[in-house]
Amino acid sequence: MTRQFKTHFKHFMIGSLAAALGASAFAIAAVAFTDFTAGTTISSTEMNTKLNALKTAVNATPITVTAQSTFFGNTFNVATVSCPAGYYATGGGIDLGNVMTMYVTSSAPTYAGIRLLGSAPTSAPDGWQASAFNTTTTLYNFTIAVICMPS
Repeated sequence: MTRQFKTHFKHFMIGSLAAALGASAFAIAAVAFTDFTAGTTISSTEMNTKLNALKTAVNATPITVTAQSTFFGNTFNVATVSCPAGYYATGGGIDLGNVMTMYVTSSAPTYAGIRLLGSAPTSAPDGWQASAFNTTTTLYNFTIAVICMPS
């Protein structure tokens, strides 16, 4: 295969996958076909393996895990929620029980169950931690959620 043909083939395959799977698949497809950019040959077995891995990644179903925390007035509270084993966090957030009298003080992913505070992560995020302050004397809840994908 000539270099020019490999380049055209790579762009054709990535374009075809992006069209078939949606625009979000473009980045995944580009990563899946790095063998072509190096100018090496890829067997049909390797191609099928890469396509199956791409299909699995694109078709993976996220799960959402939530936790609720209750706290008294004029207090601060923190809650953490974790992804189940075999999953990693892709996002998360906090929903306040009363947006007029409560405020978010932090909302961030956790790594090995601990919120990252200024140091580089050494693993994929595995959960979410959020905190809030209740400015009233009334008891309120807040809910935190983490969106998890299979590893």
